[in-house]
Formats: sequence, C-alpha cells, structure tokens
Amino acid sequence: MFDALEGPGSDINLYGYSYGTILGYWVTQMFPERSGKIILDGVVDPSNWALYQPYLGWDLSIADAESTYKGFTEVCATAGPSGCSLAKSNTETAANIDARVEGILSSVYESWNETDKYSYTDMADVILYYLYRVCWFQSYFH
Repeated sequence: MFDALEGPGSDINLYGYSYGTILGYWVTQMFPERSGKIILDGVVDPSNWALYQPYLGWDLSIADAESTYKGFTEVCATAGPSGCSLAKSNTETAANIDARVEGILSSVYESWNETDKYSYTDMADVILYYLYRVCWFQSYFH
C-alpha cells in the first residue's frame, strides 16, 4: 500500500501511538531497509500484547502512572501559576501540588452525594486519562 501512495521503494515514515506502536514495530522488523522516520509514543509491549488478553495487561499499561504523575507535579511546580493553575505561587513544590490534588480528591470523596455533578471516581478517571496522555496535561490543568 505504501508503494502505491508514496512510490515504489520509498521510505516508510510512521508516527505510532499506543496500538500504532505495534504497527511501527512490525514495519521496522519487516522492512528495516525501508524504515524512514519512525516515532513511537505510548509504547505497547508487543510480547504482552500478543500473549495476554487486554484486560489482563491493564496493570502493565499503567505501570509508570505514579512516576508520570510525580513528573507532572514537578513540572507544574516549576511552571508556577502562569503555567499551571494548580500552582498558587512561584515557590510551590511538587509536594505542595500533590497535597493540593489529594486534598481536592479527598474532599470530593468525603462530601459527594447523588446530586453532585462529579464524583471522586470521575475526577480520578480524568487524572488517569491525562496520565496516559501526558502531552495534554497543560491544556487541561491550565
């Protein structure tokens, strides 16, 4: 198909995200001589993908969520209020940001009732969603 689109023998350039990283892996293994610019982001482990049912690999998919969250709090603290709305001053630390997020989640968890628009689970889901999509942190938290 690539020959038809780009011409016979041309380099295969690919940006693969999540499942697309599996495709990128296959392209580089099947056509190493034609692999051009290959970017793989949100890499899926091809062995786990092939060997396990998707629901069994969830813990592997979020293995780095804690370190990603820690990195987010550090970047947020460094950015200060002009770059991250969770930072209240230019002297914020990552620990302050983490405590603030934990406080917000605890408050929602302890006070939620059926009439509230968002639950603790909704908020935790948003955080997990953006931990998996690190490049969108800034647009959501600012």
